[in-house]
Amino acid sequence: MSELSIQEQLAAPFEESDVEWRVMQSGVNNSGPWVQVAPYVTNRAVQQRLDDVLGPGCWENVYRDAQGGQICGLRLKIGEDWITKWDGAGYTDFESLKGAISGSMKRAAVQWGIGRYLYAVKSIYVPCQALAGNFECTANYVQITQQGQNGPTYIAAQWETPELPEWALPQADFAKYLNDIHEAPTLTQLATAFGEAMKCAEAMGEKSKRKAVIEARNTRQKAVEQEQKAKRTEAVAKFKAWLNEAVRNLESTVNETLLDMEFKRVRQELQGQCKALSLTDTEYLNRINQVKQSQLSKFQGA
Repeated sequence: MSELSIQEQLAAPFEESDVEWRVMQSGVNNSGPWVQVAPYVTNRAVQQRLDDVLGPGCWENVYRDAQGGQICGLRLKIGEDWITKWDGAGYTDFESLKGAISGSMKRAAVQWGIGRYLYAVKSIYVPCQALAGNFECTANYVQITQQGQNGPTYIAAQWETPELPEWALPQADFAKYLNDIHEAPTLTQLATAFGEAMKCAEAMGEKSKRKAVIEARNTRQKAVEQEQKAKRTEAVAKFKAWLNEAVRNLESTVNETLLDMEFKRVRQELQGQCKALSLTDTEYLNRINQVKQSQLSKFQGA
């Protein structure tokens, strides 16, 4: 198996059942208790991924004590070589040593690309349901601390597991994300489509897909820029045609009252169109001012 193939298999997305959610923040607002959660891959899923891709005898962990936690060296046999990548985690509040060992291994696994795509999933705000006691809990339990004038109070609550975005799932339709790039009508929408497609490609761990996303973005960007340039040229031409017609209308007025009314109307519309087209209106305002002055001279000399 090639090194590239191993990397792609290690970095592939996990089934949703292998992903859990960790509470990052919690609190209470006017709507009630809430949590902000982020996804992570379970340690068991990491071990299974290593067994499936490399085999049980081709990887191992090495642990070292560190101040406040544990450091894990995840050793993988790539070809004939053993390569180690390190990361660490602090002791946890519950089962502190076990938590640090588990956490450091998961972090070391990320160094190999395992579950790294989940870092692109933004943490999610989830409203909670307050409970009278944890015996009522039918979802994910959390105890939220609320500070008050008389000291902290503790709220028992539950929250429902959110869904992962489609691009973070093994069955994600990569072709759909590429198609969103091809059909993006504006540069803003193209940037959004590119970001989602790149997340999908990164989650799949395939360099060829990342390359395809970049090529699709570059091709579509040129096309959108050309389309926008053509549309702008057409819009400016329509504006100038409108301005010529407006000048003729000013020149056809028969008295100062009608001239003043028509001038104000034309000036207001001219400024609006220039703003919409991001055009500097000075040149065009000077033109209709000159027409107005010319008309006034005619009326006053008559």
